[in-house]
Amino acid sequence: MKESDEKTRYLYEIISIISHEMKQPLNAISLISQSIGRDIEKKRLKENEVQEAMKTLISQTTKMSEMIDHMRSIIKRPSVVEFVNLNLNEVIGSAIRYCLPTLDGSNVEIVKELDTNLPEFRGDPFRLEMAFRNIINNLIKILIANTNTDGNTNKILGIKTSTKNNNQLLLSIYDNVGVVTKDLAKHIFDPFFAGGEKALSSSVLDLAIAKKIITEHRGSIDLENIDKQGTCFVITLPGL
Repeated sequence: MKESDEKTRYLYEIISIISHEMKQPLNAISLISQSIGRDIEKKRLKENEVQEAMKTLISQTTKMSEMIDHMRSIIKRPSVVEFVNLNLNEVIGSAIRYCLPTLDGSNVEIVKELDTNLPEFRGDPFRLEMAFRNIINNLIKILIANTNTDGNTNKILGIKTSTKNNNQLLLSIYDNVGVVTKDLAKHIFDPFFAGGEKALSSSVLDLAIAKKIITEHRGSIDLENIDKQGTCFVITLPGL
């Protein structure tokens, strides 16, 4: 591939990432605003709920501002990322809270199994949260849109943290639906897969962004338990 073609592809990916990432907080703001509107219409608005909703709205607008600043830094200095000491449970917890509005009115249950004795690790909390919520949001979409292969209506989004050899951190994010085929799994992290040479699948773009961020943190992400067994993303990160 020519250098000019590679630069065009890179810029196209960055622009796609910016527009795609902005949709998530905007969607959260829209859902919260609609909920407030329904409460006003039915005269059931409570002051404490409005206060919590306003905090969330402010948080989402702050995230959009951070996204713009962060994407600028990616374009200017793509190799520079500031790392600090982090707790994996806290980062994944923040990502889960961000995704909760998407679960309103669904029958999806979040099941958490978090190791409380995890070592710290080095990373960028904003970018890692972005990676984790991209994965979580995609599994939520799958759960809401599909039924279990055995007909069971109990839909589960699972989050598990643990360690393995030499303080390696493991994060498993999974569902109990299992709609990702082995063929799709081969391309699941390619942002330019599906529909044509230049077409972008929003779900695949989510996962491509997640993989890029995790790789920046000297980690890995794999798709396991595909087909009838459920979809499971396993993330490995180096602990301290």
